Parts: sequence; C-alpha cells; structure tokens
Amino acid sequence: MPATMNVGLVLSLFVYLWIIVGMNLFGNLKLLDTEEGINRHANFAHFPAAMLLMLRCARAGASTGWGVLHPGRLLWILSTLQ
Repeated sequence: MPATMNVGLVLSLFVYLWIIVGMNLFGNLKLLDTEEGINRHANFAHFPAAMLLMLRCARAGASTGWGVLHPGRLLWILSTLQ
C-alpha cells in the first residue's frame, strides 16, 4: 500500500507542476466563445480552471471527441501567444 501512495503522490506532483507551467505560459490567452478549445470553462487563467483543464487533457476529451486537444487548436494557441 505505501508504494501505491508514493506513485499517487509523484503523479499528483507531476500534474501540479504542469498546471503551474500551463498557467505561466497560457494564462493570458484570449478565450474563445465556443464550446471547444480554450474557453471560459477550460483555461489556465486560475488554478481550479487549470486543474479541470488538465483533467480534460488527461482523458483526451474521450466523451466529446478531441475536445481541447483538437489538432486545429494548436495553431490558434500558437497564434495568440505574444
């Protein structure tokens, strides 16, 4: 049982670090008014929203197709970075 807890702790730390990196890199993106992509429900502006977005990315939008990870969204994200 302690080994499982250690693995869970390391995984949680890894996700936490990626949330912080995402907030620093993508926290100031212009949000879309659509249901897909980086919108008011899925963004890196605040920690709780970033945590939910990481959960969505971890499951790769399994219930709604690609969701946030749609291949066409990468160009939009790169074009909004300044």
